[in-house]
Amino acid sequence: MSFLISHENCRRLHEQITAITACATALEKENKRLDEELSYLTGVYLPQIKKLLAEAECDDAHGMAVPQAVIGSDVNVTDMDTDEEFHFRIVSSATFELEGDDVTFSSPIGKALMMRKVGDIVEFNAPIGTIRYKIVSITLNSDIDFTNHKSVQTV
Repeated sequence: MSFLISHENCRRLHEQITAITACATALEKENKRLDEELSYLTGVYLPQIKKLLAEAECDDAHGMAVPQAVIGSDVNVTDMDTDEEFHFRIVSSATFELEGDDVTFSSPIGKALMMRKVGDIVEFNAPIGTIRYKIVSITLNSDIDFTNHKSVQTV
């Protein structure tokens, strides 16, 4: 299956691969264990991003949309129970900002959204109960800085 991604977003995804790999390599050189987030990034996320890029055609005709929610994505959803619309930006814990729409990829909502597609219905547990969202749109509009990851700061 082939799909279009802008050259800019292809660049962003390639930079994520490079940065995550560099973080993991730096820790391994120091004989330090990867934390849970970095283990997920290297063991689960990187293979999925590499597969996504292998199946993608880089072409600017498609705007900033991406086929799946990735780190750095802006994801618009509709609550399946209330029809209320929400916007989330998936980030790493190093770039998370409490004010705004940020959700970390390791949070319950972040885990539910990661690598999902437009039209998918995601479900996650919250203190108020189970929440179900339908993904309406996904765009990648920003770079994510992995150099400030808490594991890398000790290197």
